[in-house]
Amino acid sequence: MADSSRPAFTPPPNPYAAPQAAIVPDILDGGGAAPAARSQRLRAAIVDYLIFVVPVAIMVIPMALFRGSHLVNNLAMPAGGLGVLGLLAWNGLLLARNGQTIGKRSVGIRVVRTDGADAGFVRLFFLRGGLAWLITALPAIGGLFALVNALFIFRNDRRCLHDLIADTRVVEAE
Repeated sequence: MADSSRPAFTPPPNPYAAPQAAIVPDILDGGGAAPAARSQRLRAAIVDYLIFVVPVAIMVIPMALFRGSHLVNNLAMPAGGLGVLGLLAWNGLLLARNGQTIGKRSVGIRVVRTDGADAGFVRLFFLRGGLAWLITALPAIGGLFALVNALFIFRNDRRCLHDLIADTRVVEAE
């Protein structure tokens, strides 16, 4: 019969064991706002790209239909170029005011810093958008970067590479 006054044998702790900590994904950081759903981010990206197709089509379609017509080329290029610049300015204004592009605004999401503060125009336009665009434009690694960037959305925190570079996250707008 076992003596109940003696404690049961417990082995000494293993000094080579992994630390025993609860690993919980911190999805709700960013000021407590819920992260944007992947489908919301996809819809916002589609809206943003479709909006930019219009001025590009204004440039390209007439030039393709009327090759050699200097009048058409001289009208189509400035019209489309002004359209693209106008959309860039509008998106820049929306980004500076509340961290949204036209597409993000249409689906009710916005970009903030990981601590929930406003991200700011420079961080959003140049770090998050511009730097990612420049890396994507590189001939040797651009396509791979674009693919990996897009696949990062499937992480638990739903942050892409451009979010990690700029220390941002996309959350539902209030």
